[in-house]
Amino acid sequence: MGGLALTANNIGEDCMKRDMELIRKILLVVEESQGEPDLTVLFKDGYDEAALSYNAWLTQEAGLTAGIDPCWSDSDPYPAVFLRRLTWQGHEFLDAARNEPRWKGVMGKVKSAGGGVTLAVLQSLLSDALKQQIGIP
Repeated sequence: MGGLALTANNIGEDCMKRDMELIRKILLVVEESQGEPDLTVLFKDGYDEAALSYNAWLTQEAGLTAGIDPCWSDSDPYPAVFLRRLTWQGHEFLDAARNEPRWKGVMGKVKSAGGGVTLAVLQSLLSDALKQQIGIP
């Protein structure tokens, strides 16, 4: 199920927070899918529908994924999100973020510096770590 719809009854307090760990996982699921990605596999990691829907929506807004335009309902504060594929930008981000030790190293630095990071800064940090790993100054 690539589309996740929120209802007024399942909105949690934390659903409006961007979660870069979850965004990375969403991109990995989309990349591995053959057809419509099943984001519900991330429920096993403790994510709820609200967090999945909101962060999947953010991947579209950031240009990391492409899909069907979000479907809005008057009774729901978030759209149903239907992802189809990674964009070029999504592939670029994931190529830098895929390696688990590199990801954890960069995210460890981010957390020690206060925890918040923009997508542009995160991509830069991951790119720098990748360059270092393959021996490019």
